[in-house]
Amino acid sequence: MKSAHRLVNAASAARSATTALFLAALAAAAAAEVRYEVIDLGVTLFQSVDRPNPAIASNGLVGGTNTFPASRAYLWNNGAVQFIDPPNTGFPSATVGYDVNASGAVVGLAAWPGNVPRPFVWQGGTLTILPDLLSGVPSVNARVAYGINDAGTVVGEWERLPFSFANGTISALALPVNRFGQVGVGGAFDINEQGWAAGYASYPASAGAIVWRADGSVLDIGTLPLAPGWRAEAAARGINDANKVVGSSATTLGTGQTVRHAFLWDNGSFVDLGALRGPEWNSDARAINDLDQVVGQSAGTAFLWTAGEGIRNLNDFIDPASGWVLVDATSINDQGWIVGNGVKDGVNRDFLLLPLVPVPEPGPALMLAAGLAAIGLWRRRGGARDRRDPRDRRVPRAQG
Repeated sequence: MKSAHRLVNAASAARSATTALFLAALAAAAAAEVRYEVIDLGVTLFQSVDRPNPAIASNGLVGGTNTFPASRAYLWNNGAVQFIDPPNTGFPSATVGYDVNASGAVVGLAAWPGNVPRPFVWQGGTLTILPDLLSGVPSVNARVAYGINDAGTVVGEWERLPFSFANGTISALALPVNRFGQVGVGGAFDINEQGWAAGYASYPASAGAIVWRADGSVLDIGTLPLAPGWRAEAAARGINDANKVVGSSATTLGTGQTVRHAFLWDNGSFVDLGALRGPEWNSDARAINDLDQVVGQSAGTAFLWTAGEGIRNLNDFIDPASGWVLVDATSINDQGWIVGNGVKDGVNRDFLLLPLVPVPEPGPALMLAAGLAAIGLWRRRGGARDRRDPRDRRVPRAQG
């Protein structure tokens, strides 16, 4: 009899230990939702509709724009900020930084008295103004460098013509043609290490998301599903080294409402990334890394999208006591470091998110605890030999 009591007590203790482990794992998973440390980059927000910045390189260098007291592009390196002046700092003058590579080269546009805004590359204290794509053309539209890869190839837009710049030479990229035979004009926003670029084109009655392949060919990749009669509008903003493209596209919901949603495009296949706060809200994907992690903005909030978790509000993954509200996530590298724009203490700031210990999906500890708990429950109820009356096998009520 004592032996039986000891077995019962041991089983009870085992069940208690399993329950405690399960609850501890749940608590740990909840606490681990704080996935990022927020670093204040110490510069004020510059909001660009076409190519939001800042951007982050593979080694953690950040390039962007400070707007107070004067607009200046910057390079951020482990807490140190270096501002980039135009050739003439007289009033009005400005530099705007859009992208950066692992060598610390920042690209953007520069403006100074007596000159039209010009695309530039800055590295190691030297500002290089890119040559004109065409001579004798009056300045009407943007002339700006938007993207740079680690090989130093630059892409951008020159009077609504897409261009690339490499080894001191500027060249026009091929103009896309849509399915109606219309030629588009626009620009390239990003370039990967394979030499593929992504951007946009404007046509007489539509706008397209564009990919330029390394061989020089060009492709209008289309849009998300769109009801007949709606204006086709899309733009590609980021491309990774697997040639996967992200951006935003008009799309028609099942309700008939047309919205603009972030997308992931892979070799002809589209994925609608959805939106925060429900599908009727807009979203825009800004960048993708080689792990297929996508960042962007939806409903005025910074988001992270992964295939496993879908679209998530990045504010849910930072310490609420940090004082930050993350508004837009503009770039992500392969280490999972994210940069973007936010608000802290009522001031617009650029931020860097550094990952803490990531939360696995759903988590080995949680899975182990759940498994142990299930085994304990199975044994307690007699395993496969269910002694209850079969008529009493009620469906458990869902827990909210």
